[in-house]
Amino acid sequence: MNKGTSGQAMHWLWFLLLISVCGCKGPQGEVGPQGQTGVQGVPGPVGAQGAANLLVSAWTAVKATDWKSDNDPQYFYVGIEEKNITQAILDKGLVMAYYRNPGQKTVVLSLPSVTDKVSIGYFFLLNQGKGFINFDLSYFVPRKNPIDFDIEVRWIIIPPNPGGRLKAIDWTDYQAVKRELNLTE
Repeated sequence: MNKGTSGQAMHWLWFLLLISVCGCKGPQGEVGPQGQTGVQGVPGPVGAQGAANLLVSAWTAVKATDWKSDNDPQYFYVGIEEKNITQAILDKGLVMAYYRNPGQKTVVLSLPSVTDKVSIGYFFLLNQGKGFINFDLSYFVPRKNPIDFDIEVRWIIIPPNPGGRLKAIDWTDYQAVKRELNLTE
């Protein structure tokens, strides 16, 4: 190839490259098929208390004299009206309860709790359209008085969430729940 022909060829190559880089835009084509769903991303931080419609009670004092008995020296109970206990909560929600001694507020135990002398539990119900959370004590040995100390109770109501999941939390570990939900005392 002589010098003139190779120079013309180079000009043509540059011209074609320039046209391909700066070429005119044609009409938009049709949308392609949906791609595969990607990997689940890392969850973001939990919002302020009350996020995800959580209902968190205040600490509620239960005095030793508040416990009732139906003439059973081993079983005592106290009921607290809770308007957020609904049929939907009973059917598909989650309620977690905790207790502590008012003198040791940093030691919080999840319910139910069992020692060598007593089990402390809870249940919830609707009675004539009103919601209640009931706490109960079952002693292994009969006694005249339910307890000789006061406790405080707190509960968290998690309504059914049809569109998602709850993060995996050890709901029996109050400190983990407190951190995850940004609960304040």
